This record gives sequence, C-alpha cells and structure tokens, in this order.
Amino acid sequence: MAFKVKRPKEKKFEVRSYKVYKFENLPKDVQEKVLEKYRYFNVDDNSRFDYDDGIADSGLPNLNQKSYNESAGVKKGGMFFDYDRHIAFDLDRGNYLQFNNLVANDENAFRKVLGVSEKTWKKVSYKFVNDRERDTEIEFFEDEELSDKEREELENATEVFKEIMRKNKQSLKENYEYQTTDEAVKEGLIANDYYFNEKGEID
Repeated sequence: MAFKVKRPKEKKFEVRSYKVYKFENLPKDVQEKVLEKYRYFNVDDNSRFDYDDGIADSGLPNLNQKSYNESAGVKKGGMFFDYDRHIAFDLDRGNYLQFNNLVANDENAFRKVLGVSEKTWKKVSYKFVNDRERDTEIEFFEDEELSDKEREELENATEVFKEIMRKNKQSLKENYEYQTTDEAVKEGLIANDYYFNEKGEID
C-alpha cells in the first residue's frame, strides 16, 4: 500500500531592515546614553588600569621609547628599563603602582638619576621590591662596608625612587581619568568606526 506524504511547507523568512548610525549621527540623547554605557571603553574597568606605555614624564625617559630634541638633534634619553608585562594600577584597593620584574638597562644613568656617587654604587647591590598594594620600591644591600655619608646617599636615593613612582602614579591616574571622559570615549568610538542602532548599542 502506498502512502502519499505531504511535503512540508517552505518556511518564509521575513527580512527586516533597520538603520544604523555612526556615533556623530546619533541623536544627542542617544549619544549621551552611549557615552555612559561605554564609559570604560578605553580602559579595563573602573578599578584597574593596565598601562603599557611605560613611565611618563617623571625625570626618567619613557620605558619604551627614545625621546629626542628634534630641533637640536640631541638625544635626551634612552631605554632605562625593561619589565615583563605591565604596570598594575588599582584605584580601589590602595592606589598602587607596580612593575613586574623591573630591570634597569642603563645602570650609570639610573645611578645619576638617584643621585648616588659612583664610589658608593660600586659598594652596593639592589633589587626592586613589589609588596602587596604598595608601589614598587628599591632596596639596597651593602656588599662592602659603607660610611654614614654613603648610607645617607642611599636613603636619599630610596626617596628619589619613591618620588619617581609617585609622579608616575599621578600621571597614570590623570591618564585614566582622561580616558574615561566624554571626549576620550567619543574619540575612541569614532576612531574604531563603530555603528550603533537606535538604542545606542554597538551593531
């Protein structure tokens, strides 16, 4: 006995179209919603900021670049440091600045920045220390016996390094705060050529 099988009806798909907008073409009220929604577009989140561009203007050259006085053609600085990955900066828990496995490439320049004499420098070794929720610090060790004056040099050098960290932390904080402003968020969204729907969501 043969059975007649009905063919299933073909499904009809409805095609709907909707408008998408570049940020600058969105209505003003939607732009405001977008800016709030993507406030941390340029940073990781509102508590931690991984900063890979190196030490800012702190009395040391940038970690990753060589800066020059182009008009005079004079070299101003070199690559003082290497470090593994990034600077950790936490706005909520302690407000600290740390480098992972920081290494000074130019020992002589670093010594001069710290204000330590060559004679004293030869008598000591040092390491960079990262304690929990504190800025990276420098710790000196006496390889040869030091005079009181030489110990004072190293105490001053420790304070100089702390000031370098403080300046960089302030620079980092200012950069973070700028990256979360309306202006910076808007620039980032436009530069990445994003399109938005009428609800202000990235399409």
